[in-house]
Amino acid sequence: MTVETTTKGTVRELVCLSSDTKPDPGVASGLAVIRETDTNKSFYWNGTAWVEGWHPILNHISFPGGTANFMRADGTWNAPGGGAPTGADYLVGTANPDLTAEIVVGTTPGGELGGTWAAPTVDSTHSGSAHHTQSHGAADHTGDVIPAANQDFGAFFSDVAQIAAPANPASGTRRLFVDSADGKLKVRTSAGTSVSLEEGAASGNATVMHMVAYAALSKTMTNIGTSYVDIYAALSDLGNDRHLIDFSGATSFRIIYFWDYVGSGSQQVRWVDKADNANVLWESATFTADQDPGDSGWTVLPAWATGEKTIEQQGKSTTAADDPQAKGFRIFLK
Repeated sequence: MTVETTTKGTVRELVCLSSDTKPDPGVASGLAVIRETDTNKSFYWNGTAWVEGWHPILNHISFPGGTANFMRADGTWNAPGGGAPTGADYLVGTANPDLTAEIVVGTTPGGELGGTWAAPTVDSTHSGSAHHTQSHGAADHTGDVIPAANQDFGAFFSDVAQIAAPANPASGTRRLFVDSADGKLKVRTSAGTSVSLEEGAASGNATVMHMVAYAALSKTMTNIGTSYVDIYAALSDLGNDRHLIDFSGATSFRIIYFWDYVGSGSQQVRWVDKADNANVLWESATFTADQDPGDSGWTVLPAWATGEKTIEQQGKSTTAADDPQAKGFRIFLK
């Protein structure tokens, strides 16, 4: 049963049990309050219904100045007819019965945050990966250091490791590298030529064609055989054999030779490293006619042709009894 206890100014104060039906006080909004004695809950009349307010401190409900304010449990005053707007969004730590559109975010930051709302922190792992603490080095990048821009390295140096000759760059481009074949810094052209940048104006000049070997002795190769043999092997032939060539700075060669075909087999000639005949500078195709002259054309030097090497000429035929006649050769570098 609801029991009306007192009226304070224009405000009616009622007490009841939580099981009691709360009556219509017949007054305007804010002019009536009810306290449930068994739950210690307080309600105020909003003009059409009873609305639960903050708990009063025990039986201490005050109406200062004869208005409809009452004291909350935390010691602050609440005006039943006012308060926070109910249609606004609020970020709150916990749900509140006086708010209707609150967004409950918890009392501490969540998701990939930690710490407190006053001092939030970022978790060590976020979006599935750890914070990036590594400084960026060359291995972490592809392409130019600064794409499409002139690059000034200042007072620093760059180390370039050795590699095999790379593929040819595009036309109009040069590719810088250190050749693992000889350990020298080179520039490679789009034509496939690798030019050393470490050679001075020595015997191997990379831009001017010059002759580096000359043989003029006419030598008949009686029963030449089917395996390669030295053309100028006799003691009297030494002036035309053992051609010491400095390949430094050169990138290509050309051999002009003269050969009188005598016999019936397919004949062939080559020029090799005298110290190691497996190092072939150039080998002709087989032929069955005079080579007057034979011409290798300009050819890129093989990788082993660096520094000083002694070069010699060899020949053979598919018919061992052939008697061709070698008539000399010229070797040019550039």
